[in-house]
Amino acid sequence: MLKKIDAGFLFPLIVLVVLVFACSRAMFGIPALGKFLNPFIGSVQNERNTHKNASIKVGVEKEVKVSFDSRNVPHIFASSAKDLYAAQGYTVAADRLWQMDFISYVAAGRLSEIFGAIPLGGITAPEADRIQRRIGMLLSAKKSLEVMEKDPMTKEALDNYTAGVNKYISSLSYKTLPFEYKLLDYKPEPWTNLKSALILKYMAKSLSEFEEDQYMTKMKLALGNKDFKQLFPDYHYYTATQQAKPGMTTLKPDSMPYCDYINYSFLNAGTSVWSKNFKPAEPSRNSNCWAVSAKKTKSGKPILCNDPHLSLSLPSIWYELQLSGGGENVYGVSIPGTPGVIIGFNNNIAWGVTNGSTDVKDWFKLKIKADYSAYEFDGNWVNTAKYLDTIKVRNGNTVYDTIYSTIHGPIVNDRSFSLQNPELTNYAMKWAVHEPSNEFGAFLRLNRAKNYKDFEDALRDYKSPIQNFTFASGNGDIAMRHQGLIYKKFPGEGKFLLDGTRKDHLYDSAVSFEQLPAVVNPESGFVYSANNRPEQKSNAYFLNGNYAETRANGIKNKLSQPQLFTVEDMQQLQMDNTNQVAKAFLPVLLKNLSESGIKDKRFQALSNWDCQYRLTDTLAQFFENWIWNLKTITYDEILRYPFFVRPPDDYVLLQLITFDSANHFFDRVNTSERETAKDLILNSYQNISSSADAGKAPEWGANHQANIMHLTNVNGLSRMGIPAPGYREALNAISPNWGPSWRMVVELGDKPNAWGIYAGGQSGNPVSKNYDAFVNDWLVGKYYKLNYFTTVAESEKETKYSWILN
Repeated sequence: MLKKIDAGFLFPLIVLVVLVFACSRAMFGIPALGKFLNPFIGSVQNERNTHKNASIKVGVEKEVKVSFDSRNVPHIFASSAKDLYAAQGYTVAADRLWQMDFISYVAAGRLSEIFGAIPLGGITAPEADRIQRRIGMLLSAKKSLEVMEKDPMTKEALDNYTAGVNKYISSLSYKTLPFEYKLLDYKPEPWTNLKSALILKYMAKSLSEFEEDQYMTKMKLALGNKDFKQLFPDYHYYTATQQAKPGMTTLKPDSMPYCDYINYSFLNAGTSVWSKNFKPAEPSRNSNCWAVSAKKTKSGKPILCNDPHLSLSLPSIWYELQLSGGGENVYGVSIPGTPGVIIGFNNNIAWGVTNGSTDVKDWFKLKIKADYSAYEFDGNWVNTAKYLDTIKVRNGNTVYDTIYSTIHGPIVNDRSFSLQNPELTNYAMKWAVHEPSNEFGAFLRLNRAKNYKDFEDALRDYKSPIQNFTFASGNGDIAMRHQGLIYKKFPGEGKFLLDGTRKDHLYDSAVSFEQLPAVVNPESGFVYSANNRPEQKSNAYFLNGNYAETRANGIKNKLSQPQLFTVEDMQQLQMDNTNQVAKAFLPVLLKNLSESGIKDKRFQALSNWDCQYRLTDTLAQFFENWIWNLKTITYDEILRYPFFVRPPDDYVLLQLITFDSANHFFDRVNTSERETAKDLILNSYQNISSSADAGKAPEWGANHQANIMHLTNVNGLSRMGIPAPGYREALNAISPNWGPSWRMVVELGDKPNAWGIYAGGQSGNPVSKNYDAFVNDWLVGKYYKLNYFTTVAESEKETKYSWILN
């Protein structure tokens, strides 16, 4: 008992009490802060570690044991699938409730219910919600849920996962509410199966947004057929497809796009206006995955490696766990809010994923009546479908929005609302994400798969997003499959804006499961995927996409070597900071400099440079500046276009330098001389050298930094400005806002041995030490041994604390 109250303690306490009393009601439009600051129930209570030994009433049929290891990874042991998913829902919610709930609001277009009408990154919450609703996220999730719940396995998983989440929600008081609910002054609503479906649709959206139809159309009109095909070919000399032998592939002739309808009158007819407002989806979110067969490893066991590169966020997109019971024992990462494991392994197989990158979003220019009552199609006027949407706004007026739809899909931008992309006003969007599908069923079956046949059967109905699924099994099989809903298209269809009045432009026949690219046990002894083209042959179905060849070539060249690989070799390969673009360009650039008489100190340093983008490297930034300057002066013609978005692929420039050095694109617009590639290489080198010589060469880490942002974009809840090695064209593809979200290496055998790490922590609580506990180790390339247990007794040796759910 205190015998004397110190004045230094008493005065702040009195002030706090007064503040709590004064702030216990909303004033001047600001949410009440009293509860938030209250030391007994407010945000300070979130500092307490809720993870400890406990017996918890969840309502399962039989007792479930949840053992947490030293990294707070739960290992859930249940006697039935029903109890397993209920326990997963409860456990994940205990760590990540606000995150998964918030994402469901984002996906459904319900941010206005949390934020009211306040601006969010340049637009208001109601405007953001209208965009989300107009692209069809909520409706497509509802339609997919109908399909999901027709599958007994999926419905059982969703129903019980939802029940587990709701058991956790019902246990909360204001004191135990997750931090962000207190900060934003709202409460969680009951979880539903629709929320889980929304989260999966949100992931499909983020991985299927790529489209450059508008940009490619403009570039084709501006450049003409010949130059367009040269700068934006379907295939180039360096295309790294799975079927190709190690090394460079044969140059493939570019297909002739079926685009006789593309002309200025087509593009300008109606309400469309050219402007600089168009910004396509981020062109690169790179991922790597490969598997090597037993004949390529020192242990004589297959090894699978995966590092999907996604947006870096806090809390992390992934939640690590083990699920054992009901006929499965699987380990890996789940997406909070969804049952099962998305990437991982069990006792028999391992699988990983990369974005398939095939273009699945197309825009159709409509001829439509002024009142939007009908549109022309195949010579007839067809009535538009009309849907009245309602958006609730916190402390504000409800927003009503009329959304029109055609046989092609929704009209995202009309005369009443075209905030996201006014140039596509009166265009309809056809998007594979809209198609009803049951991806949950695919992943739940993967969790239980025992061999390649099970793997293949699990994926038969998988539609969206397009993914490259890589597989390895303990019995020695390896495989890779490009999987998802891809429509049969004529060459060039979907690469450009389509004519919505023409029946022959509206595709509806999908590529069959048997027609999708797949490789099983190739002679090379390895399979790989890094967002590269899935097929080498000219196949119109796979011509269009956000394909990347640089990292794929790096993987292929490494795995083609005659050495026998170890787990450590695979981890080092995932952490490889070599810029594959620099590695490909540098010999060619230096050769041209040498022929121009350049042999200075920097030339010598570059000649000995290994193209590694380490934190301390001083040549990396010089090369980046050099290659960008070279692109700028090479493509000075197209840089002047008001609609310019991005230059051609790096490999296209390399091909021009190597095989067509006198190409007219190397002749600069504002000079009287006729320049060649060699002239521009020298000129750009001298430009950057003179600038670099003016000051100390910066280390790569000084400029290349990662930001792991909290979902609210509040800097104080984020990890900002982290010096990071690697680069988007390195296998360790870290960029300012995205990177390797989960690194996993699995060695299959009698029992799997696995290692992994992600850029975050198990807890979603910003004031918990487990919030970002893995970030520093992730940055330097450390891996954690993944504790895969076969029994409860085995797990107890590594248990930090445990729950008994009953």
